Amino acid sequence: MNSEHHSSYGKQGNQKISRRNQAGPLGIFGMLLSALGILICLAIFGASVYADFEATMFDNPPNAKETIRPFTCPIVIDIDEIGVVRATVKNVSPAIVRQTVIGYFGQLTSETMREETFKSYFDPYEAKEVEWEIAADDAVGDHLILVKVHLKGRLVTPARESVCGVLVFDLPGNFTGTQVLIFLIVAGLALMVGGGRVWWAFSVPRVPFNPAEKWAVISLIVIIVVGLFSSYFGIFVLAVALFYIATLITGVMLPHFFLSHRKP
Repeated sequence: MNSEHHSSYGKQGNQKISRRNQAGPLGIFGMLLSALGILICLAIFGASVYADFEATMFDNPPNAKETIRPFTCPIVIDIDEIGVVRATVKNVSPAIVRQTVIGYFGQLTSETMREETFKSYFDPYEAKEVEWEIAADDAVGDHLILVKVHLKGRLVTPARESVCGVLVFDLPGNFTGTQVLIFLIVAGLALMVGGGRVWWAFSVPRVPFNPAEKWAVISLIVIIVVGLFSSYFGIFVLAVALFYIATLITGVMLPHFFLSHRKP
């Protein structure tokens, strides 16, 4: 059978024509644009999760069971850019205490690992924001900075820590890593939505999207955006879970959009 005229018949004998075969060149182009946008966003999300996963390999000092929150870490920086890692440390006791926070940058098994210590007295229930600067010189293998911030435990407070991975690239122009990241995410989302609209506009006959498909696209966009925010705020477990869900949705959605048959 000619692949350009695939058809099937419903229970009433009505012919159902494949929308894919009726989309035409512009419709197919829109499908490809939409798929490209999805893959761009998913690739950015995956790279961010990978960088954070590498940072979880820090094992010295012993991993603490509780995390530092709030904690923020850039996802990507330029090779000439100075990034900033921030952690908010709080005294949760009713007494004045001396807190020690250590930032580790690089690889703990490497002689080039950098360590910066912050020590300060905290009034009862006082919170202070601590900052560390990172640059390309801290990178392991030129493209990845591993970061671990560790709050030493005391009798009244348990040890806490947060980790993150920062990607380092030679970005075009004088743009920062965050600016390029936002541009790529916006471009990916625009391709995803715009390509879908082009595909729909040049399909023959034109039919509305199935509500399940619409919600799948909306869910994927929300999951990717929330996942990237989770990575930025150092919530690694949530970022991994969302990346897994996004991958499953993409794995089901793309083949469905390309291969499913739709009623005229």
